[in-house]
Amino acid sequence: MKSTKTAGTSILRKTLEPNLGGFIHKKDAPFRFDRWLRKITDEDLSEYFIFATVRNPYDRFLSMAGHFRLSVDDLISQYDELVQREPYKSHLAPQVNYTHLGGKQFADRILKFENIHKDFAELMRDLDLPNWELPHANKSDRSKLPSQLTGSHADFVSDIYRRDIEAYGYARL
Repeated sequence: MKSTKTAGTSILRKTLEPNLGGFIHKKDAPFRFDRWLRKITDEDLSEYFIFATVRNPYDRFLSMAGHFRLSVDDLISQYDELVQREPYKSHLAPQVNYTHLGGKQFADRILKFENIHKDFAELMRDLDLPNWELPHANKSDRSKLPSQLTGSHADFVSDIYRRDIEAYGYARL
């Protein structure tokens, strides 16, 4: 399950896809993906190993601001409008949407961005796959952004990503 700004492009596009192949992306093949999704059953899914990568919501929010070339103030002030349309909607979605359903975790493994190389190496070992080099792809430009959120900015992120903070054990700022 690939949420945004959590090393998913590095893992999927730059590492797993070139080495394993056979992936269906909604982004690349929406009709094929939708056909697969309509046919998949709970029984089929029980055979899948599902993993996702998550990131500290405060750092992820800064990364999203850099990705969209917005200041933190602009991203916050425009949030309600942006979250209604793509590509912002999928980027701004809470990470629990990719790992939980009805408050229960369905992902078999959750990797943390903050420990990505270690967590990815353990995942590859556990899946009996080679420990491929994990590049840093799709890096956001954060040069004009603060190094961390504080005050009302942190409060905003705490409120909108409360479920992420709780589900993955991140500290509330």
